[in-house]
Amino acid sequence: MFARRIMGYKIKNKKKFNRFLFLLFMTTILFTYLFTLLNTQVIVEGKDNNQKIVIVKNGDTLWNIAENLNYDKDIRETVYEIKAINQLSSSNIKPGFKLYIPN
Repeated sequence: MFARRIMGYKIKNKKKFNRFLFLLFMTTILFTYLFTLLNTQVIVEGKDNNQKIVIVKNGDTLWNIAENLNYDKDIRETVYEIKAINQLSSSNIKPGFKLYIPN
């Protein structure tokens, strides 16, 4: 029923219409994938090569990660630096996040 009428217009060639819908769907997926891929590359290229990367595990917090770094600085300053480098607006992190750690 859907393929016969759309917004009052009668579809004369169902095969062409289905092909059009398929191509529209695939084009949308392609552009979404390319946008995500290009966006990720821009973020990675902007980081220093000598920074450490920590992948967040279940139960990790910024405070625990900063504590384990064993810097001679105040932990609050280290948490602030981690948030600034990774452009985090809050301290909420999820498992699987890649955090860049200051040297």
